Amino acid sequence: SPPPPPVVTDSQARGVVLALSPAQATAGQGTPAFYTVRVTNVGSETATFNLSGNFSAGIQAQFATTQVTLSPGASNFRDVALTLTPSPGAASGSYPFTVTVTAAAAPTVTNQTSGAINIIDLGVDVVLSAGAAPQAATIQATEPTQFTLRVTNTGLVRETYDLTLGGPLALYATLAQNAVTLDPGASQSILINVTAIDTALPGDLTLIGIATARSNTQVRDSATITLNIPSSRGLEIAFDPNRQTLPT
Repeated sequence: SPPPPPVVTDSQARGVVLALSPAQATAGQGTPAFYTVRVTNVGSETATFNLSGNFSAGIQAQFATTQVTLSPGASNFRDVALTLTPSPGAASGSYPFTVTVTAAAAPTVTNQTSGAINIIDLGVDVVLSAGAAPQAATIQATEPTQFTLRVTNTGLVRETYDLTLGGPLALYATLAQNAVTLDPGASQSILINVTAIDTALPGDLTLIGIATARSNTQVRDSATITLNIPSSRGLEIAFDPNRQTLPT
């Protein structure tokens, strides 16, 4: 009888570790909670891994990416942002969820972790706009300009929101008021004044408008607008010193 076929062994070890931080976060009505999913390749070869999750109805989940490729080794990990946003009107309470990672080339190589999202009655939505351009605008560096920060209470209770600005353009910007109190469903627009910009290099500058619930600072929303500073030409000449006495 013919000899049996040789046994083919797989010399490559495969494995993946999954971690979630924080294990629990707070979200408002229509206001997101933020997590970080860490994927570590503990196998012996470079591998691609797919991320997925199981979430309660009415919670929108968004991974920054659903696929990562990692070299082997405990120090070779990838942090992936996970954003969970409850729909406005969601019932308050704690909702568990799971996140799963699976090797693309070996579906049996998988790992899972669990977390929870704590939904409360607060909520806020922010829109930052410049006239008819809610996403971007072009300004002249020597001209002052104005923007509008629209804040909406998406929660179920009356709340006060503290307003702040961020991004490089915040150095030149001032809010007309730093807080606003709104009933559920109500909105208010706050003016932002931007002074003439004469020190920035040509290119894009960002301005971030942020609204944070005063009674629970984990409930917050932000919006970003991008401003283009066009190039310009200029020349200034000065004598230093401006006067010199010559010997006779």
